[in-house]
Amino acid sequence: MISVKALRAAGFSPEAILKVLEIEQEERLAAVREGNRIRQRNHRARNAVTHDKRDKRDRKTAWPADFIPDPSIALALGWSTEKVNLEIQTFKSHATAKGYRYIDWPAAWRNWVNSPYQQKGNGHGQTPPRPGSRDDLRERNARARDQLKDFARGGSEAGGSDDGWLPFTAPKRP
Repeated sequence: MISVKALRAAGFSPEAILKVLEIEQEERLAAVREGNRIRQRNHRARNAVTHDKRDKRDRKTAWPADFIPDPSIALALGWSTEKVNLEIQTFKSHATAKGYRYIDWPAAWRNWVNSPYQQKGNGHGQTPPRPGSRDDLRERNARARDQLKDFARGGSEAGGSDDGWLPFTAPKRP
């Protein structure tokens, strides 16, 4: 920026100083406009790249009224008809409650069925307890009690081997 003091010291008249300051102001405005034009151009270029993503977002739909998940996918995994019907209802309830929107609902159903979370459990819709949890301890203790009861009733093995896993020797029966 040119200083007015420097222009006065150079011998410029007040009209010339005013003219120089106006020219400098116009140059600054032109530089700002050029920067804005470049930023606008770059912004448009970035949006052109993400335009496809926006189109996909626009094509996503909530649960379609005519969509029925294909049960053959789940039946091929060995699920019972009752479990398949229950999972279809669960999938629909979950998707509508959460407000999920998908482009491809059949693919969402396939992902639901093939999810590793669907494969967990003991076949009765229950997942095994977390190792070390209270429930896990309770189950292991119950199994050990059942093995002891079986042994006490005269079962041939205690714990699956004849060498004995008990810390004591069981008394001989008459």
